[in-house]
Amino acid sequence: ALDRLFAALAARGFFEHAVVAVTADHGEEFQEHGALGHGRGLFDESLHVPLIVLVTDGAHAEVVDHLVSSVDIAPTMLELAGIRVPDRFEGSSFASEVRLDTWGRLRRAFGRITGRGATTTTYSELLRPPGEETPSETLHERALVGDDLKIIRWRDGTPRYYDLHLHPGEEEPNIVENPDRAHLETTLAEAETRAARNPSAP
Repeated sequence: ALDRLFAALAARGFFEHAVVAVTADHGEEFQEHGALGHGRGLFDESLHVPLIVLVTDGAHAEVVDHLVSSVDIAPTMLELAGIRVPDRFEGSSFASEVRLDTWGRLRRAFGRITGRGATTTTYSELLRPPGEETPSETLHERALVGDDLKIIRWRDGTPRYYDLHLHPGEEEPNIVENPDRAHLETTLAEAETRAARNPSAP
């Protein structure tokens, strides 16, 4: 379906002056953890969404193999459009990953060697607006992924830790040991503080 859509847009010259991003606001649960739909938990089936970015000067398909967060999309689109990214934006642009001119290829190679430039953690929350009651079936409140490790804070405040490399289905909690647990907790607390400092409007 996307192929037909993009072909029709290309025939009309749309891509001569456009950047296109295709993504989703959430995934869906299909009984992986006992539920259907979304809005109940922060397991990967709800958080891991497709992201396709098309640019006019991207001659080849490339796969970004590091963590990318939804908050990275806006700064990426602004950079690709030549617009300065506001300081208040939390995300990091991955424009050099999709606009692979010579400079982009050099930046990508340099980033892989030094470890710079890639998002190292992604933060998610499942919160209701003030005054709105949280449904009783909602399990989680906040989550953070760093590399292959993940922490989910449940509604009752209990943290659970997952190794996504060993158990990508998140079926084995609490196999992560210290100091990784402590690092996940500290990084989650920092992300929570940043989110509270820059709240979205209800």
